[in-house]
Amino acid sequence: VGNFDCEKTFPRGLLPVSEAAHKNGLTFMVWFEHERVNKNSDTAKEHPEWLLENGDPENPYRMFTLFREDAYLWLRDNLFRMVRESGIDIFRVDFNRGPLPYWRNHEAEDRRGFMENHHITNLYRLWDELMTEFPGLLIDNCAGGGGRLDYELLSRSVPLWRSDSGCYPSDEVH
Repeated sequence: VGNFDCEKTFPRGLLPVSEAAHKNGLTFMVWFEHERVNKNSDTAKEHPEWLLENGDPENPYRMFTLFREDAYLWLRDNLFRMVRESGIDIFRVDFNRGPLPYWRNHEAEDRRGFMENHHITNLYRLWDELMTEFPGLLIDNCAGGGGRLDYELLSRSVPLWRSDSGCYPSDEVH
């Protein structure tokens, strides 16, 4: 998470995979988790100012500052490029982080909620702009184990997998 280019093992990107799927009457889905960024990823190296830490020095993940306009536009343009260049039909979005510690770790007491409000507003904006730019694009709200099944996101997406609870043999969800 945090890289927006294909590995070298895909020298022509994902388009050949998409073309093969389409040739066989299938749709092509790519799984994104654009709000979570590994501290060793390209994004972390190129734009550390766009990342939030949650206060745990052992945590290798950062949260992308979707609330910053410059960061938002950079991310949007990269995601648009990937959808366009890869022939993506289904844009699957996951979010495996609880965002509150990241926001709280960077907000003053009298500014609580500012980052969250702008982050979520820009998340809705991003999905709206994706659907406008790519009519017919389906957004699968993987929902981070069901944590993102709010009315606004559901009006823009479908949850093909609503909870991670079915992934584990016990009642405990990891």
